[in-house]
Amino acid sequence: MVHMIKTLTKAQFVAEDKTRFSCTINLNNKMMKCYVPSTCKLKNLLEIDCYDALVTKNHYQKNVSPYSLFALKVKGEYIVINSGFANNVVKDILMLKHQEVCAETVVENYKCDFYLKSKNQLIEVKSIISDKTTLLLPNIKSQRAITQLRQINSLLMEGYNVEYYYVLFAPFLKKCVVDSQSEYGVLLKECIKRGMKIKIYRAVLDNNLNLITQKCRKSFLSFTKD
Repeated sequence: MVHMIKTLTKAQFVAEDKTRFSCTINLNNKMMKCYVPSTCKLKNLLEIDCYDALVTKNHYQKNVSPYSLFALKVKGEYIVINSGFANNVVKDILMLKHQEVCAETVVENYKCDFYLKSKNQLIEVKSIISDKTTLLLPNIKSQRAITQLRQINSLLMEGYNVEYYYVLFAPFLKKCVVDSQSEYGVLLKECIKRGMKIKIYRAVLDNNLNLITQKCRKSFLSFTKD
């Protein structure tokens, strides 16, 4: 599936700033600040130095910069670092099969990414940004993800249907392994036992800078032995 992206402009990534959500880029031989739409420091996700970058016009954090970082070229491949774009990817996928897709809906005090009223189904979306070939999850500490799984577990017991999407901005990744001993792993396993469905899609930029998604096999995700 091909996903629409706002106009991409090529630039050079210079360095990640000390403050969150900010980096320095070289655009048309001019150094400038650029908004980084990622909840995690890039150095915790990628082995970054100085790379080719793709930026878009910044419509949300204009006080930071007129541009927003979209992707970095690592090991010859562009890796999307805009974690929020995972929701755009999943929405496009859902719209192929469902006419009514409600975004950011509150259900039983839980704010889900998407809600399908006709199926009484909640959709939660998680992005994975990585330049690795194998990744142990959770790869970053996220109390929010743990809290969400607790709430999802309760909603499953109340009869709600839940789908948990992983969107992989990771062109080299061949396998994800969940740490069964971690709190995240324990909760994820419990939710799966209660009927939560796992969906995995890889999203990569092709040579023409079109974002292409493909569904991954269920075997792509496994758990460590207890």
